[in-house]
Amino acid sequence: MPIPEIMTWLSNQHYDNGVDLYKKFGGNSFLKKILAKGETAFNRDKLEKELRKINDSTSSDEDQALTVSEKKFKTPIKRELLPDDTPKEILILIEEKNKLLKEASFLHSHLRDGREEADRGVDAFRILDCWDRITEIWELLDYWKETKAIPEKPQEFPALKKMSALQLDRRKRNLRSYITKETNGKNRKETLDEYERELNVIFKMLNDEPV
Repeated sequence: MPIPEIMTWLSNQHYDNGVDLYKKFGGNSFLKKILAKGETAFNRDKLEKELRKINDSTSSDEDQALTVSEKKFKTPIKRELLPDDTPKEILILIEEKNKLLKEASFLHSHLRDGREEADRGVDAFRILDCWDRITEIWELLDYWKETKAIPEKPQEFPALKKMSALQLDRRKRNLRSYITKETNGKNRKETLDEYERELNVIFKMLNDEPV
């Protein structure tokens, strides 16, 4: 459903007001920092694109996760043409992005294979998690290409800070499902450490203990 505040902004596009809206509705902490530095052609174009994307997006409730994750694979994949002197930090980001693309592609290929809907829902949410990080990495790479400045390393799992206790508890349960599937050999082994790191962060935020 369209967001009235963003709809109003799209008709006048005052930059500072748009930045405030992205701080309120956007989820990319790195992009928030870049936009807050002031208006440039790059920042204005990025701001408009992101606010339009937010305004047009569907909710990520569990009953829609399968549909949303399917749509992700209709988006053209960006390809990098990199100079020989590309910084190591950028190469590491690209390697991470490529691993996430492979994982998301693998999970997507099995979404409609007749398993229980709950199991497919877990995979669909993981695909969305992968795409959130892939999108963030693309933002970092676009920034580097535009400015030649190496982005600051973002805080691990920054999205957790914006979640309510109820959302954190839901995320905790999803992560436990991912880890259970990993233990059963259904997911890529390299993702297990990431799941456990994020789960430990949630435990600390909730003053909870693993069970």
